[in-house]
Amino acid sequence: MAASRVRGLVAASLAEASSMAPQGGPVSLVLRSSEDLLCRNIMCEKLGGACLCRLAVCLGRCSGLQSLDLAKNGLATLPEAVLEQQHHLRHLDISDNAFTSVPPAVLQLSKLTTLSLSGNPLTLASSQVVQMQQLRQLHLSAGQLSLEAAKQLRTERPELDVTWREEG
Repeated sequence: MAASRVRGLVAASLAEASSMAPQGGPVSLVLRSSEDLLCRNIMCEKLGGACLCRLAVCLGRCSGLQSLDLAKNGLATLPEAVLEQQHHLRHLDISDNAFTSVPPAVLQLSKLTTLSLSGNPLTLASSQVVQMQQLRQLHLSAGQLSLEAAKQLRTERPELDVTWREEG
């Protein structure tokens, strides 16, 4: 069934997700290339750029999320305190942003099974991945994991499916 037909389960905007919050909130929030994350506050230094203020408020109301797609938004950080409240999050896509490291709160998401990091200027340590025990799928770009780290992961987490996306 298409996501647009699953009423009440998938939100495609912050307003839609916030309106679902009193009924338990959406199961999935898709904000890929979303104008909702562009700052419109003239008093904010991030005016016109990616801003987390409204996202943090929305996520604070939607603690039952299982899937969050924030790809292609120019983000370099995530609202750590709010992300720590996402105890049900299983799928997180923060690909094609500006992350230079994996946000520490992401490493603490105990139910996370799929993590997409491709297209970010970061290098991942195998120890970071090893501590995410429930992780089953990891999507990376070439160069985000050293050859040594990849070999160590293959040994320590053979069940982990790592997919690589060539840049260019």
